Amino acid sequence: MSEYQKLAGPTKVATHNNTGVEKCESKEFDEGIAHFNNAIALDPTISVLYFNRAIAFNKIGFQHSALGDLSIVHALEPGLELPQF
Repeated sequence: MSEYQKLAGPTKVATHNNTGVEKCESKEFDEGIAHFNNAIALDPTISVLYFNRAIAFNKIGFQHSALGDLSIVHALEPGLELPQF
């Protein structure tokens, strides 16, 4: 099953990811990060969770944490071109 299929259904991982995205869209980055943390704890193999958390970290000025998450994304998806923060 692909990571996108894992996030498409009504799973706890998908719920935490979707809620994290919603919180970040509302500028509630700390709450969004908490939801991404919960999703990652449930399935640490889904690169988009780290990518979403990296964006949230970057928005609150935590560039070191954002770059750490992008490193994990790169390890999980070696061919993926990543943004520069």
